[in-house]
Amino acid sequence: SGGIIIVSPANPYAAKGLLLSAFRDGNPVIFLEQISAYGKKGEVPSEPYTLPLGEARILREGEDISIITYGAMMVERTLKAAEILGKDGISAEVIDLQTIVPMDREAILYSATKTRRALIVHEAKTKFGVGAEIASMIGNYVSEARRDIKEMSDFFVSTKVLGAKDGPVTAHPALEALRLPQVEDIVAAAKEMMK
Repeated sequence: SGGIIIVSPANPYAAKGLLLSAFRDGNPVIFLEQISAYGKKGEVPSEPYTLPLGEARILREGEDISIITYGAMMVERTLKAAEILGKDGISAEVIDLQTIVPMDREAILYSATKTRRALIVHEAKTKFGVGAEIASMIGNYVSEARRDIKEMSDFFVSTKVLGAKDGPVTAHPALEALRLPQVEDIVAAAKEMMK
């Protein structure tokens, strides 16, 4: 497969494994790092290891809703939100994409069709982005299943994209907190989808 690969590790372990895979891949790789994640603690083996590009990780198994995310900040917030949802009796599956291009279509579709609810959480704005692409992918898959498989004529997966509010990007932490999805926003969006 040719073309640009886009990687977004969520922790130090993933960063090393994906970076070594990027070095070995013949294609150009855009490696998205988050400055806020620098200095984060995490077990990282000293010997070389690689993580497959294009493979998502299921960080938490769940039955009621799939929360699909990527990047250190949103993965951390999503896991915290899933914990809170669990206490309220909502079983959330958390998927860390790790690689945005190529995207792990199988992992996304398997989870979304299992829970029938997909909440996509990212730092970017919601229009014309990764979340819209994932929602479209799920929608197309569901449409094809409904058309081609008689028993699935009433099959449905609800999707929602949660991202940054419209407005300029800012470096000030207080303003950034107003712009980006917080743990409570993820919890509220998931609960809304459960209704």
